[in-house]
Amino acid sequence: MIRRQRIRQSGTPGGSLPAHGARSRLFRRSALLSVPLLLLLTVAPGAQDFRRFSALIPDGWEVTERPQELLILRSPDGDAAAVIICAPLPDERPARDMLEGYVRYFSGSEPQQRNENAHTFTFVRNGVRNTALFLHDAHQYLLLTVSDPRQRYPECLDMLMDSLVLRKDDGPATP
Repeated sequence: MIRRQRIRQSGTPGGSLPAHGARSRLFRRSALLSVPLLLLLTVAPGAQDFRRFSALIPDGWEVTERPQELLILRSPDGDAAAVIICAPLPDERPARDMLEGYVRYFSGSEPQQRNENAHTFTFVRNGVRNTALFLHDAHQYLLLTVSDPRQRYPECLDMLMDSLVLRKDDGPATP
């Protein structure tokens, strides 16, 4: 003879596991929560180390390194680009002077302080609004210019800006 146990309201004999409906909802909820994480992991950009800095490069973007500390990034469709210049600060020249020189060169807007060692400004080239980030430490500076005429990649470019970290003495990156 088969004994049937009465299932309590909690779902199981003894009440340790949720009922089938509750288990199903719990499984669906955890599956739904894990999908964004899996998507993030599969399309997440990779951190790349360069000689003087590190950055998260947007997934699918083409990276071209050039001599003289120049890096060019192009979007998958080629309609947006970023250029990074990273070089030592000239002797006896403060970073603020370098920033002001770039603002004058590009006829840029008034620089906005992003944090202690970073400023942003905008400028127009060929009718397209561009954004620039100037980042420095005591020995070097980095200038990132970003062009996204169709405004297709704002999240990618914000991520790139937020991820830039200068390296100390060609050693590990430091914020």
